[in-house]
Amino acid sequence: MSKIIQAVNSMIANKDKISDVKWVEDSEFVLFLFNGKYKWAIRPSGNDDFTLFFFKTDLSIDELADIGSWENEASIRYSAKELGTKEAFVSFRELNQIVQEKVLGIDAALDDIIGKKTWS
Repeated sequence: MSKIIQAVNSMIANKDKISDVKWVEDSEFVLFLFNGKYKWAIRPSGNDDFTLFFFKTDLSIDELADIGSWENEASIRYSAKELGTKEAFVSFRELNQIVQEKVLGIDAALDDIIGKKTWS
């Protein structure tokens, strides 16, 4: 298994360490911070694919969202399709779902609902 898939799976397992989630205007990208220091962006890319970027930059998540183009930022792009495994697709899809739920506040709402659920 490649290191990127291992890292994505670790982010999924530690989703409470995902923070600073922000939509990028006029795109489907969602930027987020992992473990308070690692900057990422993810989006569905069509054709059952997902694109994930890792940024090595001093810019904040808000600054990355505002600049409009990342071509001058040190980054690496990963594609589930290019990785070519079912696990890559499943892992990227799950990470995308997690950050989508966080950016929309659904994650917090679901936690609140689950926490208040009374089982009979």
